[in-house]
Amino acid sequence: MSTTTSPACVHPVANYHSAFPALQSLPWSHSTLPHSKKRPSIPNSTFSQSLSPPKPPAYLKHTQYAALVREQYQYLLQKRYENTKKLVNDTPQHEQMTNNDILSELDLRLPSFWNAADKSRYLEIDKNGLGVTYIGPGKCEDHAGTVRANFPMRNQCGVYYFEMHVKSKGDDGYIGIGFCSAKNELKRLPGWDKKSFGYHGDDGHSFEGSGIGKKYGPQFKTGDVIGCGVNFASKTAFYTKNGSSLGVAFQDLDVSQPLYPCVGMRTADEYITVNFGQEPFVYDIVQYIQEQKLYLWKDIGTYSLSSNIPMMIKPNSMDKLVLSYLIHHGYSGTAQALTRDSAYLTDQDGDNYILFQLKCQKFVEMISDHSDQEYEGRQRTTINHQRRYSEVDSMVSFSSEDDHTSILSCSSQTSSMDGMMTDDGSLDSSIQQMMQTIMMYGQQLQGEYGKDPSAKIKDKLKQIFSLLAYPDPRSSPMGHLMDKVHRETLASDVNVAILGKSSKKKEKKRERIATLKKTN
Repeated sequence: MSTTTSPACVHPVANYHSAFPALQSLPWSHSTLPHSKKRPSIPNSTFSQSLSPPKPPAYLKHTQYAALVREQYQYLLQKRYENTKKLVNDTPQHEQMTNNDILSELDLRLPSFWNAADKSRYLEIDKNGLGVTYIGPGKCEDHAGTVRANFPMRNQCGVYYFEMHVKSKGDDGYIGIGFCSAKNELKRLPGWDKKSFGYHGDDGHSFEGSGIGKKYGPQFKTGDVIGCGVNFASKTAFYTKNGSSLGVAFQDLDVSQPLYPCVGMRTADEYITVNFGQEPFVYDIVQYIQEQKLYLWKDIGTYSLSSNIPMMIKPNSMDKLVLSYLIHHGYSGTAQALTRDSAYLTDQDGDNYILFQLKCQKFVEMISDHSDQEYEGRQRTTINHQRRYSEVDSMVSFSSEDDHTSILSCSSQTSSMDGMMTDDGSLDSSIQQMMQTIMMYGQQLQGEYGKDPSAKIKDKLKQIFSLLAYPDPRSSPMGHLMDKVHRETLASDVNVAILGKSSKKKEKKRERIATLKKTN
């Protein structure tokens, strides 16, 4: 669906300058401009439009993000002064980029209004850039529309939060609030597509890359204030309603790519306004951030390092010093990673879970190989054979904890019909045999781990087995399991476990030597 720009909306630069003037003055596009041979002229009044001090949202005042913004601002002031002296003295400018120069190029701008050039044609934005009205026909799902904010949420914030005020829920209240990537289409409500997440007011369900939602919170109506927050440290997202937290909605978020706040609508007379921090929030987000810091400190404070860990990490010494520094400067994600890696060295069940992960990865790799072989088979085939995955879709339900068992049994029944047709009309035996091997291995995994009480293991089995329910696993909602990054992450975990075991063996050997010396 094409997007249109409303002439009634203010210019983005003018609006953002008032919300965050210091960062708006940054020369973001200077590096892309061609070098001019003409000698630059000295401005009439160099300091007539000086940089204004940065003003991030109040809840970010004491965060790493605010410290970066202030450091960037101070550097830009100094840089402007030095550049002015160079222009006056006609000093050649052939200098290597320093760390401070890299800091100046770091884009720290936060969302401040809805982007009029990045919206559905069925939505209209107010003159202030904060209000959105639905103006489409509102007859079916194809009439849905979404709008993205002008900038993504920054992971330097640690926690990013914004609120939506439902001024009018319209005919049916098909309003969704959440976040998505820059590439998501704008003709769908938040959460219906991959890399899109949303909480909908008509049914109170949460949606994560699928048109089928999960029961999450209450419905919302005219007058309600709905908040959306992303915790980059824990890679989770949560929602609030009228100042009360509704709990975690999404986990294990991929925060490596930019995520934009967004809202979507679908029926007539729906109207909302957004608060990106230009006004006080209804929800006490400052208290939430303080609680998250306390939880992190508590986890670190109660974590005891075993005497069997490597000599390089000793309790009450360097480890606590490093952790203290990381937490003080806002690097909570790194602190958690350090604690998690240390846990590998003392967790007796860690090896068992690593083995489970390796087995799951083997299953995923088998699915990947089968998908590739199947694709090559289609290229060679002269007779098109339609695979019968519709039967699987009708038989598989994701409403119970034993869904992965249903997928395996259904896929086993239909695997005999899933081979590729060759020129003589017979099934491609190699591809059929490959699927049978996958089914046997999957049933082996189910038999070995299916009754494990761990929720983490159950979720993992459900994820990998759900790949069987799609004709093209790579383009399915679980297709990310086949990405290279999962293989690399698992390899890193295995390396940590191996190093831990090696260190334990060395420590036990030292203890035996020490014991022998004492006995002698």
